[in-house]
Amino acid sequence: VYTYIELIYDKATDTQYVKFTIRDTSGGLLFTSSLTSDYEMPDPAVIHVQKSIHGLKGELNTAATIVAGTKSDNSDICLTADIYYVDDEGDHPRIFDPDHPENENYLPNPNYNGDAVLGIIAKQDVLYTGAEDDKNLEVNGAIMAITGQVKWGGGSTDKDHLRVFGARISSGRTYRASWGGGYNNSGVYVYDDRLRCAPPPKFLTVDKPMYIGFEVVR
Repeated sequence: VYTYIELIYDKATDTQYVKFTIRDTSGGLLFTSSLTSDYEMPDPAVIHVQKSIHGLKGELNTAATIVAGTKSDNSDICLTADIYYVDDEGDHPRIFDPDHPENENYLPNPNYNGDAVLGIIAKQDVLYTGAEDDKNLEVNGAIMAITGQVKWGGGSTDKDHLRVFGARISSGRTYRASWGGGYNNSGVYVYDDRLRCAPPPKFLTVDKPMYIGFEVVR
């Protein structure tokens, strides 16, 4: 079976949901979850799928980590549409305007006041496909490919721009396009500094110096 995950934030009720869709290998629908209390996401949340996640998209208002694969299963995660952080008013942390020059079209949003954070961990590859999206793809989150690559995975489809706000961690290369297709026009990657002090749940921790005092020498 193929697993698809959509993160859905209901601004009216201030509720974060996760929607699961399960299809067979020919595309037939086997299961889809409803937006009920059974699928409300705790804060923080960890979602683990033992096999590959064939589609991941949506909006996140809380803290979550999504994992695909096991020690013995080399699973992938396909990023099929935009993945945004969203605050209580529905604002996103950055503003993307493809009509502006490359260095001026992915800027901080002064109206965003949320604290969402997302970890995306695949045992093997994390693939940009944009299969359910337009020519552009925006991803908010810390992306990690444990044994593989963070890369274009949409075949010969020709796309435009890729924007990532968060971090990328890869065992191999990271790239947004290949000879056959991809986000050929531009790619912009902005590190989310909040990851240092408020990482996604169960994500990698980083030891860093702790300063507990100082001495003034005359």
